[in-house]
Amino acid sequence: MDDTSVLSGNFTVTVTSDADWTIKISKPDTASPATLPQSVSGSEQDGAVIGPFTARPGLLKISYTLSQPGSADGAVNIYNVSTGQLFPARAIMGGTEEGQSMSLQEVDGVGLYIAQVDLPSGSKYGTITISQ
Repeated sequence: MDDTSVLSGNFTVTVTSDADWTIKISKPDTASPATLPQSVSGSEQDGAVIGPFTARPGLLKISYTLSQPGSADGAVNIYNVSTGQLFPARAIMGGTEEGQSMSLQEVDGVGLYIAQVDLPSGSKYGTITISQ
């Protein structure tokens, strides 16, 4: 590791000092947040994260299409990255191949959001879209 590059991986930092010390880890090339709508596709084993994205104040709409009906409900959880606040959504219904749901409470439109997607078990593959 030097001043110009850091290889990916896990690191251990060991500090021995008689004075105060500080460690700063940053990633200056962070991608700009996207605007809605945003989509992700994947298999039920993958799990997926959508974001970061920005949103206007209000409810978020979650649309889904599955390759086959799941045997149990799936979930989409939306988080405000800055505050950690959770904005849960209605379940992705098991036994359906497509549908729509809404966030259960309005997002405040402040900060960045990410969405964690868990497809219904047995659905094999699906596409999730978040819009307003």
